[in-house]
Amino acid sequence: MNIRLGILPPCLRVLAAAVITGGALGSLARAEDPEPSETELEIVRLQKSWGPALVRGDIAVLDRLEADDWAGVDPSGHASTKAASLQAVREGHYRATQFRCEEIAVRLFGETAIVSVRSSVEATYDGQDCGGIFRFTDVWVRRRGLWQCVASHATRMPAEETGPAGPAGRPLASVQQPTAPPSPSPGLVRSGPAPGSGTPGPEPYRFRVGAIEAAVLYDGGFAYAPADLFFTAPAGAVAAARRARGDAAEKITLAYAGLLLCTPTNRILVDTGVGGWMGPGQQHLLESLGRAGLTPDQIDTVILTHAHLDHIGGTLRPDGTPAFAKARYVMFRQEWDFWLGDHPDLSGASVTDADRRQFVEIARKQLLPLRPQIELVEHDGMVRPGVFAILAAGHTPGLMVIRVESQGRTLFCLSDLVLDPLTLEHPDWCPRYDGDVALARAARRRVLALAAERPALVYATHFPWPGLGSIRAVGDHWIWNPAAE
Repeated sequence: MNIRLGILPPCLRVLAAAVITGGALGSLARAEDPEPSETELEIVRLQKSWGPALVRGDIAVLDRLEADDWAGVDPSGHASTKAASLQAVREGHYRATQFRCEEIAVRLFGETAIVSVRSSVEATYDGQDCGGIFRFTDVWVRRRGLWQCVASHATRMPAEETGPAGPAGRPLASVQQPTAPPSPSPGLVRSGPAPGSGTPGPEPYRFRVGAIEAAVLYDGGFAYAPADLFFTAPAGAVAAARRARGDAAEKITLAYAGLLLCTPTNRILVDTGVGGWMGPGQQHLLESLGRAGLTPDQIDTVILTHAHLDHIGGTLRPDGTPAFAKARYVMFRQEWDFWLGDHPDLSGASVTDADRRQFVEIARKQLLPLRPQIELVEHDGMVRPGVFAILAAGHTPGLMVIRVESQGRTLFCLSDLVLDPLTLEHPDWCPRYDGDVALARAARRRVLALAAERPALVYATHFPWPGLGSIRAVGDHWIWNPAAE
């Protein structure tokens, strides 16, 4: 299964690796830099071959180097595929007059490498400027002894941002490592107590992302056995890690919640909670929405990050009709097709056969009535102005991570990419519910690297209330910084 990430603009993914053909490689041999390993140099050499091939218009070389398909969006949100980008090269639509690398870093995780490049680009597409300062993050995987680029993500950096950010790890040029954790939150305002055993739960937790008003909406919570959340961890490792953090509780309570985004153009709800599937004590999302001052009919977009019951349980009213009657429901096509296909394969999840049947039954019951209102997304890209979807397959085939951008501020909504702060410190420890452990691990590392690149607010749905904070890279893992109380 391919990992697919966004690109900016058509053909810029083709150029992403070419940034290292400039001054960055010239500084590899600087005495103060650690000597790169042969593996790192191999990846650099592979990326370096893109630049000359592009200049020559050598499509055969470009096609061969990009072994997997990829797809994404241009800055205006239009879909772009590998085929369309290469066609743009053939026809001369895309022209680059400067592509200068300023920083590059490589992080190795066994058979996976994350390459981060900061570059300045002067380019046009059909005569329109599409340049700027970009952060490129590529994921390379070794398959049958050969390195292949399987994912790429490009982010246009704010004009005022001048020094950030490659992922922590071995620098292969003049990478400036962050010296302080990212700012925990832009304009965050505490608005309610942490959820407890009583009802109806805390008030909506309001905050801002630039011009976007947002709120975490309480739905409920559930206590899980640690073994369920860290199923692949070595024996005894989870208990030791929890003791080191002073956590002596027998179980780990995960929060259930939704996220409200009120943008200048839309009123968006991210996920719908558990509905009535886990009893009356676990369905407070609509009540929380009312406390935030909105009714279900005022929501015009519902984004479903994936089809597990604690995220889609509230899509319908008790009579089986859509709970948000005037909204479009947005989901990755990969997720929709999986659950509504003839034979959803859940063999990768370490759950019982009865659980697998229940997952499928609930998903089909909650999704099928949405067909007239469904809006399926096939690739990374903008789903509403300022709101972008990132495919993070692994937990489920179409798990959606959401990136929100406004006035230079950024929010990442991680959904079930991570379930507990301990996962950040041990990103290879997967819950029993991950459908494809290898893909889940790769997606987790890739997205966490993106979220830690520069100051960004992070919303982790299941973390202790309200699930807001920031993350920073420390070696081969990450640390959670909860938002200030």
